[in-house]
Amino acid sequence: MMKSKQHMTMIRSLSLLLFSAALCLPCSADSRSWQNSLSKAPAGPYKKKKHCKLNYIMSWKGTINSGECTVEFNRNSGSAKTVSVQSTGRTSGLARRVFPYDFKIQSKYRGDTLRPVSYHIWEQTRDESKTIDGYFSGSKVTTKEKTITFETKKPLYRKSSYEYPNLFDLYSSILYVGSQPLNKGDKVNMVVYPFDKPYLAKVTVLGREKHLGHDCIKLDFKMSKINKDLALKHYDKMKSATMWLSDNSDRVMVELRSEVFIGDVRVTLKSSEWN
Repeated sequence: MMKSKQHMTMIRSLSLLLFSAALCLPCSADSRSWQNSLSKAPAGPYKKKKHCKLNYIMSWKGTINSGECTVEFNRNSGSAKTVSVQSTGRTSGLARRVFPYDFKIQSKYRGDTLRPVSYHIWEQTRDESKTIDGYFSGSKVTTKEKTITFETKKPLYRKSSYEYPNLFDLYSSILYVGSQPLNKGDKVNMVVYPFDKPYLAKVTVLGREKHLGHDCIKLDFKMSKINKDLALKHYDKMKSATMWLSDNSDRVMVELRSEVFIGDVRVTLKSSEWN
């Protein structure tokens, strides 16, 4: 059981690479002073997302494929003010033999402000499955978890909540960063609640360059877990993360590279479909 949980934690961290920067990269701040650095700007000029379907592959050093993911923006959410994002993914090849992992995530956010409304996560390993439902109201997020271990088949339930001003979930945080002007040297700092714990995300714009044939904006990511006393917890197994966003109004992630304890992990755009 312990081995399964370790695998779930590692693959969950890697799965985040499919849509954002690596979790728990060490931030420079080691006290509660980080609160004074949080970005206060509203959603920027690039907040409107066209309907698109993005297909990514995950690999080690760009040579050994280890996973795949599809992200679809602007799905019909049933509300004129609310926009939906849905993604599915799985490990593949040798990685799947060692760590079979599948996931689905649906996130709803307000199209005008990019503030999160709710998210639903389903993930499954060889030994267990888990669902997490998160609901945002004002500055508070409440989560409900259900975990089923295949050996016992008994569900375990857990509820939790967290309160902090201007929280983002996984997708709304990515969209918020992409909505900003992103001039060289700009910084975007925010509190993100991607699964069931809060993190401090720090993004720095490194500049613009050609990457994989695209005009791109190059970003550096750092993230740390926020403890209950608001102190930051560092994580030594992840060293750095760099993301390239397309330098146009779409602001699509072209590639993400992260140096982690298992080596150079990359998430690369394979194809896209636009409606």
